[in-house]
Amino acid sequence: MNYGIPNNTPQPTIAPSTPVPLAERIRPAWLCITAPEHANRGVSEKDTPDLTAEQIAEAEAEDLRRQTVRALKKQAIQEERARNKLRNKLADKAAREAVSRARQEARKAKNTPTIGESILAFRALHHLTRVALARLIGCTGQSIANWEHGKCTPHRAIIEKIAELDKATGYQ
Repeated sequence: MNYGIPNNTPQPTIAPSTPVPLAERIRPAWLCITAPEHANRGVSEKDTPDLTAEQIAEAEAEDLRRQTVRALKKQAIQEERARNKLRNKLADKAAREAVSRARQEARKAKNTPTIGESILAFRALHHLTRVALARLIGCTGQSIANWEHGKCTPHRAIIEKIAELDKATGYQ
């Protein structure tokens, strides 16, 4: 592309990644003042003193220290977030387990059988295996095992199918 430069104009050559000396990059703190009351001090870059090797080394060390502190702060923040996330996850799990235990204790206090216990009693009364009952209601034997062990509960439609079987067989 032309970018508005005539073709007969010589193109500037750029030296391959020439490093800028640190003394040219570092400016004393008194030159970096930007407050309005210091705006007209009349200080220019020509007035900056030449930096010694010791000052350059100190500036590099300070820069490295700042970078290290910044990285450590960032790492500490990330670790704190991870700890908080884990704490919340454990607290949620503990709360769910406490609610589950409370429900189980309430059920035991009332002597009310769980759905799984009722399904197990139904199977025992009618001499059905898990697979046979599963075929009758349209699920798998493993699902019935999970219900009986209290790992999960059946959907409402499955409970209704079992209730229909119960009515059909005359089980009270």
